[in-house]
Amino acid sequence: MAREVQQDLDRLKTFIENYEIATLLESDDYLAPLKQAHSAYLALLTLWAEVKYRCDESGIDVCGINIGKGHPSGLLIQEAVSDFGSALFCCLQGAYKPGAMALRSAIENYVRALAGAFSQTARTTTSVYELFELAKTTPPFSSVDGAPALSKLHVSYKELCKHTHTASLDHMARIKSLDHFPTVDPDLFKSWAKEGRLIAGAIISSFISAAGELYLSSHFRNRDVFDLYLSSDQRLRLVRG
Repeated sequence: MAREVQQDLDRLKTFIENYEIATLLESDDYLAPLKQAHSAYLALLTLWAEVKYRCDESGIDVCGINIGKGHPSGLLIQEAVSDFGSALFCCLQGAYKPGAMALRSAIENYVRALAGAFSQTARTTTSVYELFELAKTTPPFSSVDGAPALSKLHVSYKELCKHTHTASLDHMARIKSLDHFPTVDPDLFKSWAKEGRLIAGAIISSFISAAGELYLSSHFRNRDVFDLYLSSDQRLRLVRG
C-alpha cells in the first residue's frame, strides 16, 4: 500500500476511534427536532410490534385480506419501518440528504405493502407514479381515512424526491470530508423531523383504518401512542366500529 494511502487510513481510524455525537445534545436546535423524530419512530415501531405479533399468530385482517407470517406485505411494512430508522440514524449524525432518501424509500415500501396486497401490479411495478395511481383504487387507500393519508404520503414523496434529484442548491449536501460529521443543521433537521412526523402519522392512520381490530385489541399503552397520530373523528369511528 502506498505510504500516502496508509497514512490517510490511519487518520480515518483515528477519526472513527474519536467519533461521538453526544456533544450535539447540548444544542436546543438538536433536541427539539430529535424529540419530534423520536415520537414518530416510536409510533412506527409500536405499530410494527403489534403487526408482527398478529402475523406470527393467526395473521392480521387488512380490509378482508389476511396477512400472515412471511406475507410479502408484512415484510414490506417491516422494511418501511426499517427505512425510517435508517433515515433517523443518518439525521442524528447530520447526514440529511441520505436521511431524506431513506425516508422516501419508507413511503414507497409502505404504499407497496398495502396496495400490493390487493394488486399484483402494484406489488411489482417499477414506476412509483403507477404505484400511487393503483394505490388510490385499493381498499386501504380509498377509505375516508386512507385516501387523505395516501395523498399526504404522495406529497411527501414528491418533496423528498427533490433531495434525490438535487432540485436546487438547498438540496445539495456538499460534503467535502468525513470530518464534517457529526454536525447539526437546525433548519434541515427540523424540516426532516416535520416530514417524518407527517409520514408516520399517515402510515398509522391508513393502516389502522384498514385494520381497525388491531387498534381495538392493542395494549392501552400502545393505543396511547397511536392516538397521538389519529384524529378524534377517526378514533370515534374506530370505537364505533
